[in-house]
Amino acid sequence: MIQFSLFEGDLLNRLFSRLRLGGRKPGDLFGRVVCFWILTYIPMALLAWCEGLGASRPPAENFFYDIAAYAIFFVGTPLFIVAEGIISSSTRGAAVRFATHGALKEEDAATLDQLHLTLERLRRKTLPEILCIFYACVFSYYAINTERFDDTQTWHALGPSGAQSFTAAGIWCMCIALPIANYLWVRWVWKIGMWCWYLYRISRFHLKLLASHPDKTGGIGFLSEVQSKFGILILAYGISNVAAVTIYKLTIEGAELSLLPVWMGISSFVIGAPTLFLLPLFFFTKQLYRCKKRAIERYEERAMERAAQFESKWLNAIETGSLSDFGGSELSGLNNLNNVYDRIQHMRVVPFDLRSVGELFASALGPMLPLLPYLNVLPDPVVKAIEQTLKLLKG
Repeated sequence: MIQFSLFEGDLLNRLFSRLRLGGRKPGDLFGRVVCFWILTYIPMALLAWCEGLGASRPPAENFFYDIAAYAIFFVGTPLFIVAEGIISSSTRGAAVRFATHGALKEEDAATLDQLHLTLERLRRKTLPEILCIFYACVFSYYAINTERFDDTQTWHALGPSGAQSFTAAGIWCMCIALPIANYLWVRWVWKIGMWCWYLYRISRFHLKLLASHPDKTGGIGFLSEVQSKFGILILAYGISNVAAVTIYKLTIEGAELSLLPVWMGISSFVIGAPTLFLLPLFFFTKQLYRCKKRAIERYEERAMERAAQFESKWLNAIETGSLSDFGGSELSGLNNLNNVYDRIQHMRVVPFDLRSVGELFASALGPMLPLLPYLNVLPDPVVKAIEQTLKLLKG
């Protein structure tokens, strides 16, 4: 079987291989993180120090006071890097289980190999990587360039109101540091897209699903655990692109959490991010539903026959007074049939469980914890919704 991977041999991993940091060992991962720090935060810090953008400046103009920078480059970036190893192992394991645990028919093995070859070609293509870099630069430009024309003096841009000039640290941030940080998550959009496409193609196979399987999902319940691993991505993005940006707006720009664009962005992330990783699992709903429906029909027919036989023997034993001769195997067999039937009735038609759903939503709520002190300024309906969500997660 041709090995499945979302990452091996892509542009970034080829670059790290040349730097002798291509492995998944802790030392290699730390080396990757250090490389990003050398290219992002450290040059900005040196430039800010040389320009006097330190403690002597007001908070907005003090580079070292910018909590968002710490969140992006010291928390978000390492998490994106660590997530690659975790998700790579998890998705590869899922591909192996599809091939070896009986969900796919033997005649589909060649088609599966061809699918893995297609993914290999996709992940080695240069054009998607170039597009990721392009969009990373565009997002950085629009995020920083607007500060030249507002009334807020920050370490990014200083000068007359409405016509500020970029500082050297601000230029490095817009042209180098932030594009690199953005590239890490934009690249993940491409990887997630490939994984969703892979799940869609797998769902088009005629899978051998068993309604009585102990995982209550026909034998593909492992997909729920795989999707829950993407929670580390939700956490990384929430810290670096949602919480960091919101805290910057609150502490530097003086915005309020009660403003619609602010709390709506947070709410959209908390709800939308976990949902994004649950939706691909609905690709399998059609086959799971049909499997469950067929199994219920078959077991209902067998259950009626078995129950009629048992009842006839039981009543006959009562009438003849020979209950002591009534065999326990009949009762045991009926109980076993009932247990299997109950399991089929509780079979899920979407391969995810509440634990995995809870992990994904917890990953989205986690980055929002630093915003708790600002909850008193939120609209009452929003506060109540957050409180109810936290109660459900605790329950």
